[in-house]
Amino acid sequence: HAGGTEETLKRLSIPEFRKRISDEFKTNTDYENWVLNCGWKNIMITSVQTGSNKCLEGKDMIEISEIRQQSPENAAFDILIEEKGNVAMVIHWGFEEDVLQSMCHPLQMVGSDGIFGGKPHPRLHGTFPRVLGKYVREEGALTLEQAIRRMTGAPAQLMRLKDRGLIKEGYQADIVIFDPEKIKDRATFEEPLLEPEGIHVVYINGKLTVYHGEYTGARYGKVIRRFQSSKINKVATFQDR
Repeated sequence: HAGGTEETLKRLSIPEFRKRISDEFKTNTDYENWVLNCGWKNIMITSVQTGSNKCLEGKDMIEISEIRQQSPENAAFDILIEEKGNVAMVIHWGFEEDVLQSMCHPLQMVGSDGIFGGKPHPRLHGTFPRVLGKYVREEGALTLEQAIRRMTGAPAQLMRLKDRGLIKEGYQADIVIFDPEKIKDRATFEEPLLEPEGIHVVYINGKLTVYHGEYTGARYGKVIRRFQSSKINKVATFQDR
């Protein structure tokens, strides 16, 4: 990756570099080697930019290598070159037992890094309803109150958001009204954009945004910027000098 995306893509066009990378996929443990750890079958393309490669979205690298009649590594190299590096993926790994154990830990918080575009990971639409439906109602891994705190107050505190995360006077009214007996995720790897069930009303910054499960079209969200005190600014200025 030295030199940025353009230099990376140039290297991927050089046969000796391609061979070196292909060999390291099989043995190198010095980095997060998903090919070695999980195998090509468990690496799935979720999003590309060009129309000619849209047919690859939602397919794993073994399927893609068969479609393109290439080895998985050469298919990966060529797709990256064709897409100028704009490729997103999902990797299947881990064990449900580990997730369940993590859910029970008192410091656990709920979040998602789902990426929009193509056929994304179902966590994009399903993370929070899945916790409430599966891990609270079905598995009993944590209580409803614990789950809500780990989705709201705890992460807001960690991120030092001074007026969010609690229903409290003077705080921004970000409120989700849902049915704890019905809420569940519906998104799957095959249909990742399916919306969850059981959410009735959503307020963002005190404004009605979802009503009876339907989006109102309102756009009341805003970028939250980190608060900087004058003391922090002075330290930063001194260090810059």
